[in-house]
Amino acid sequence: MKNTIEKQADVKNGVSRMIFAVISILLEVAVILLLIYFAGQKAGWIYILLRILSTFLVLVRSA
Repeated sequence: MKNTIEKQADVKNGVSRMIFAVISILLEVAVILLLIYFAGQKAGWIYILLRILSTFLVLVRSA
């Protein structure tokens, strides 16, 4: 019986950690995308380089 209670507590704690991790990752991705976007506006060559890199990654991923 004691094992069941401990496992339920672990699962509850695990779910809250997973939700926190997902939210943190989404915020991190959003910040990175915003930095790339604003850096691209400031310097044209950065924007072109990032477009080439993203196109390459899409082509490699779809192959």
